[in-house]
Amino acid sequence: MSINISWDSYLNVIRSLGDMLEHGIGIDLSKIDGIHGIPRGGLIPTTILSHRFDIPLVYNLKDTSNLNLLVIEDISDSGSTLTEFKKITEFYNNHKLTFASLYYRYSTTFVPDFSVIRIEHDEWLNFPYEVPKIST
Repeated sequence: MSINISWDSYLNVIRSLGDMLEHGIGIDLSKIDGIHGIPRGGLIPTTILSHRFDIPLVYNLKDTSNLNLLVIEDISDSGSTLTEFKKITEFYNNHKLTFASLYYRYSTTFVPDFSVIRIEHDEWLNFPYEVPKIST
């Protein structure tokens, strides 16, 4: 079984994450050098929040170092993507990372610094940008 998330719900969660970051304890957005979205799920909320806060998008981390980055993901499901990203990025680039996600699953091994909704079940979430494959 799976749960479909509508565009309206999705955008509302992004707004809520933005409000949380704007008024959050433990983050000063004026000291964030850039915002990076984990492909693919983090790209849409990252773009929206980059515009909202006028924080530059950092697409390519290869030639950067010592940045204070806000890293956005749609969901911390198992936690493996964010764990690996943190390990590699901190080692090779020496960035200070703050993590935010729209959702995180109760069983994740990586709880982001900021997140809007904790998922208390094992049902799959279908995000509105995930469209079925078109048969040819």
